[in-house]
Amino acid sequence: MAGPRAGGDGLRSKPKPRAGRRLTTPRPARLPTAGAHDSVAAVRKLMIALLVAGCGSGDAPRPAAAPAVDAAPPKPAVDPEPGRVVYDFLANRPVAHVRVAGSLLIDGGSPAFWKYVDGGWKSNWLPAEHDGDHAVALVQGIAGVVRFPVERDDDDQPAGDLRLVFSARPAVDKQSLSVFLDEKPIANLAIAEGYKSYEVTLPAAKLQPGDNTVRFHFRAAGDLGGKHTAAAIERIAVGPKGGPDPGPSPRLGAPYGIGGDVRRALAATQPARFSYYLTIPKGTRLGFRFGTQGAPDKTRFAVRATVDGKPPVELWAQPAGPTWQRASVDLAPVAGETVRLDFVIRGGGGAFGEPALTAEAPAASHPRGKAAEHVLVWMVDTLRADRLSAWNPKTETKTPGFDQLAKEATRFVHTTVQGNFSLPSHTTLLTGVLPSVHKMFEDKDRLAESLPVAAQVFDRAGFETAIFSSNGYVSDKWGFKKGWTAYKNFIREDLPNSADQVWKAARPWLEGEVKAGRRTFMYLATVDPHVAYNPPERFLKPYWPKPYKGPVIPVKTSEQLYQIKINKLRLGDDDKRYLEALYDAEVTENDATFEQVVDDLKKMGIYDKTAIVLVSDHGDEFFDHGSVGHGHSLYQELLDVPLMIRFPPLFPEGKVIDDDVDLTDVYATLLDAAGVDPNAEAQGESLVRLATDDGPRMPRATEAFHGGVIRALRVGRWKLITWTGSRVALFDLADDPHEKRDLATARPIALRMLRDLFAYQHAYGERWHKTQWGVPSAMKASFADDIGMK
Repeated sequence: MAGPRAGGDGLRSKPKPRAGRRLTTPRPARLPTAGAHDSVAAVRKLMIALLVAGCGSGDAPRPAAAPAVDAAPPKPAVDPEPGRVVYDFLANRPVAHVRVAGSLLIDGGSPAFWKYVDGGWKSNWLPAEHDGDHAVALVQGIAGVVRFPVERDDDDQPAGDLRLVFSARPAVDKQSLSVFLDEKPIANLAIAEGYKSYEVTLPAAKLQPGDNTVRFHFRAAGDLGGKHTAAAIERIAVGPKGGPDPGPSPRLGAPYGIGGDVRRALAATQPARFSYYLTIPKGTRLGFRFGTQGAPDKTRFAVRATVDGKPPVELWAQPAGPTWQRASVDLAPVAGETVRLDFVIRGGGGAFGEPALTAEAPAASHPRGKAAEHVLVWMVDTLRADRLSAWNPKTETKTPGFDQLAKEATRFVHTTVQGNFSLPSHTTLLTGVLPSVHKMFEDKDRLAESLPVAAQVFDRAGFETAIFSSNGYVSDKWGFKKGWTAYKNFIREDLPNSADQVWKAARPWLEGEVKAGRRTFMYLATVDPHVAYNPPERFLKPYWPKPYKGPVIPVKTSEQLYQIKINKLRLGDDDKRYLEALYDAEVTENDATFEQVVDDLKKMGIYDKTAIVLVSDHGDEFFDHGSVGHGHSLYQELLDVPLMIRFPPLFPEGKVIDDDVDLTDVYATLLDAAGVDPNAEAQGESLVRLATDDGPRMPRATEAFHGGVIRALRVGRWKLITWTGSRVALFDLADDPHEKRDLATARPIALRMLRDLFAYQHAYGERWHKTQWGVPSAMKASFADDIGMK
């Protein structure tokens, strides 16, 4: 029976909704947004209405740069491309790199600036600010770093010196500026009052293929509009010396009319190139319209793709016609590759209208099925994915219970946790928000009272909720004791805390709620195989059948791992194998209890009515990168954890999903599987739809945090790790799953793709909701609109 609610008002009596009914919790209303499946005709009518009304740029006041819209009456809408839209280039215009008349344009007054400054991670900028009528980026303090790609494989950026032109206004009198290219001094300038343009030569000998870094270092900082800054930068242009003036930056996605037919487009009044760094999903085609308001006989369009280490491949080329023309480009030559995809206009101005990657597959839909009556999270602390045979067929770790679950459940191959130790990851899983929102990075941090945990959301929907935790962090001390009908923390109560003890305490509670006909949410936080690695002999013997006489002491392994980290305890090869044997034995011990959980659920008659989620909060290192334990790095041995979800009505048996997912998605899935609407704070997206969608998709981006010191971003096979300072590393996890070869220099296209996506994830991570904005690697149309790129 339900007892007094911890932290609540004691006993309560309220009706319990029946299984299968969608349960809602109050959430703030959101503005409607346009998605990929909006009516094309309706969107076009809206654009025409806006044109009549005289709508302007949402970035900032600036000279008109977009081509004029044909004033003739609009023609009927052309049918949209068939199939599903996999990637909408206009929706993803924040990551577009724009070259006009040969110059790369870096617009300080636009949110597009973020991709050249790592989203503010280590670059000291405030983009999209206003200084009177000027839209600018402000240097925070006295120095700011800008990173931009240099590509010598293009006819509009030939070999030789480049020029960097920028418009700036100082915040103090007698301002001076030193400019550094990849930390080598190249110029010293006096910066006069008011907005003026300055030109700096970038010597060819000091430029490198791929990203180059320019640091603006000013003499002093002052005040502009209440902001502490050295200067306001209006725009930066990088192009060939002696090249033409590129003029103002085009407004991407603005309406463009030809013969009265108005379409949103990538458009420019001069020869231009719009470049996207992305992975091309197999089974997709590129569709768009193209045309010009100028002389069709002088304008030519092309689509080009470049793979790291290879010359550009022209996939399509055609001259303009007198009206919009439709094009469909076969992407088979670069399918599955990470490319720089260029939309090229030569000879004059023109536009690519409504470009998108499409596939001959139906749009993904949310499967309909009866909601789970019970939700059970089996959290296995410190479980590496590669210890389970479903992830690593060569593993020697024995887990028959987890192996059986893999056969019955949907398995998510690539699940990234948001922290490298318990506190940030458990918090994300229980709140559905990123660490940048919940701020639970260190032992001194406490969960904000205003941020709800899953128990409170389930509670408001009429569920009985219980937490049985052997993790000391997941306790009242850190603010997690709220919303639970039943609460028990074995560490805080100084009780035996192995997985079997957790289930021994949890089972009677669940049995009572089942008999009473109540729906439940249970969070079972088990800690074997967390240190101390001290398994019972019967579990250790299969991994270590012989006597051990070395320095490793099972009950002291927690302290000993620290001694190893600081080089006060050194282990030989045999000692290392023994340490891993202890860990593997605890994994098997946990698995044995999980088998008992499954048996008991079947005896209660609720096995198929229960959404069972097996997940971990992080892994453990065993000298993979020279250390042990966790909490110190963002390599895969700490971030890559197993995730399996069994609930037959919604998750197919034996289904394997290769897409990247994270713990915010798991939170959203817990609620969705039970028919409960997420709270407004939740940032993830339910995995229910993904589990049944077999169509081509863009790779999903997932992020991990190590306090304010290190960030990691994974997108498909690629992973970026970026440290404070200038250090970055890029890994190809498909070819190098153990992250031994840093490819940051060798793969500039892949690096730039990750940097572009990281910039927006970091700059807007505290506001990011996947259901509203998508993921950084596949943004929804609302993202660019919401951040001011109207």
